[in-house]
Amino acid sequence: MNFPDIVHQFRGLCVGKDASRCVDTHAFPLFLSPWSTFSNQSRKKREKPLCVRRASCSETADFHPPTQARAGVLSTAASTGNFCNYHHHPSVFLRRNFPLFMAIPQNRAPNSDDPPVDRDPDHDRYNSDVEDSLSDASSDLVEIDAAEFPRYFLEHNDRLFHSHGINEAPYPLPVDGEEQERTNNQHELLYDWLGSHYIGPVSEVLGRRSGSYLRALDLGTGTGRWVNDMAREFQHVNFDGVDIVPICPRITPANVRFEIWNFNDSFRHHEPTYDLVHARSISMGVINYSDLIIQIAQVLRPGGLFLACEWGRGPAMAFEDHSEVYAKEQLPRSAHFFEIVNNALYRHFGVRGVARELKIILAQSGLFRNIEETRHLIPIGSWPSTPREKDIGRRLQRILTLYAHSMSVMLSNTGYYSPFDVECIVQGFIHEVNHPPPGMACAYYTVHARKA
Repeated sequence: MNFPDIVHQFRGLCVGKDASRCVDTHAFPLFLSPWSTFSNQSRKKREKPLCVRRASCSETADFHPPTQARAGVLSTAASTGNFCNYHHHPSVFLRRNFPLFMAIPQNRAPNSDDPPVDRDPDHDRYNSDVEDSLSDASSDLVEIDAAEFPRYFLEHNDRLFHSHGINEAPYPLPVDGEEQERTNNQHELLYDWLGSHYIGPVSEVLGRRSGSYLRALDLGTGTGRWVNDMAREFQHVNFDGVDIVPICPRITPANVRFEIWNFNDSFRHHEPTYDLVHARSISMGVINYSDLIIQIAQVLRPGGLFLACEWGRGPAMAFEDHSEVYAKEQLPRSAHFFEIVNNALYRHFGVRGVARELKIILAQSGLFRNIEETRHLIPIGSWPSTPREKDIGRRLQRILTLYAHSMSVMLSNTGYYSPFDVECIVQGFIHEVNHPPPGMACAYYTVHARKA
């Protein structure tokens, strides 16, 4: 199948000459693609760059040179190594040498659902002062052609995964529409539970200061929901979202940029650059969290804030006097599910759960101070007494059901268990989640610390 003929229905974006099936969304397209390797040839400038635009269910996605790009159009022309004019059209970039980068400076479509963001001209991302502070960008980043997009994805068992390989990026879950629905729902649930998109002295760290250029980095940004919401709240701060696949939104606040690179490798910046680094639910994609902490400290400015958030991968009960042993006794199917999952993640991908060790890892690094940890017990199901907690509990049931389905693909792919065993393990967990005993919960850990 040739690229111009590739058509994949993916939540609102269509690619191909005869694209016709679309579902409304703001996400990038995912493509059905066999395993592909990156080559120098694939990074050369294309003579006929392509554009992908938002299409309705009856429209056909058409192709335009970047000079014809308009609001709502994603330009995918290749660059000679310099950033394109950000004010003309959104652009996608990657690094010249692996790992890849993608930067997406944004324009706002006239009919966007989101209101325009009022910008302080003194903090405009693309004025000359900011460009000077990003002087490494022109040599590190190049714009990617539309033909590059399929290379980021690999289809397996009717689900789409990243194509980087487990030795480079161990993240085991799919990156398709179903998994994106789960992470977006999870983002909204966490906001409703916590009452904010962050915990700790974020407002203090990102507070508007005269003459200061503030930056924040989101590791494992995924669909970019956290970055976008934070950018609207802190309009004077510039946010960079990083991931290994281009599933971020096309229309965002003007102070947002998305990049593709693998944070298991060396960071793009090697000097204190950011005031805040945020890492939420990234442990399944991290080979060595202690090494990652060192790099995070390296890019944080003095006094900068690191905020880490991870789900506990094990059964929990919502009452503090209930021990882990008690939780396993009351939730045997959940305990069995997480035991199998954790074992497979370590044996096949080399990753461990770090939620309960985050505070210890930060303390042992000697690079952070004022380390504070909070353990949140979020109810599963409708057993709580208050309407708010009942609603959150029901929503978490749906999120965990999607999580179990995504994990079932991972368990099958490892080859450690038969399809029948995987089905029994997963369905047992789903049954317990949807018929929870009073007190069943998920543990969610948040840790924040200042750079020493």
